Amino acid sequence: MGQLAELMAISKHQIRYNEEKGLFSPAFIDDNGYHKYGMDQVYQLANILLLRNLGVSTAQIDQFMNNKDNVWAERTLKER
Repeated sequence: MGQLAELMAISKHQIRYNEEKGLFSPAFIDDNGYHKYGMDQVYQLANILLLRNLGVSTAQIDQFMNNKDNVWAERTLKER
């Protein structure tokens, strides 16, 4: 988690928050409890951070991440 936070220039708290809200999850958690992330998670987190920077609410991000609603995404990005 620390490495991902450093890569994305955010805090570990922000990663935990997104995990707690169900927006983001690690690829797996190893035996010692370390969260492990792959490139899919890096891209997913980048999308979440972009949407947050555009002022999109957590609920709206959740809707998009779970439904992959491209019409909503296009409309929202154009509005922002």
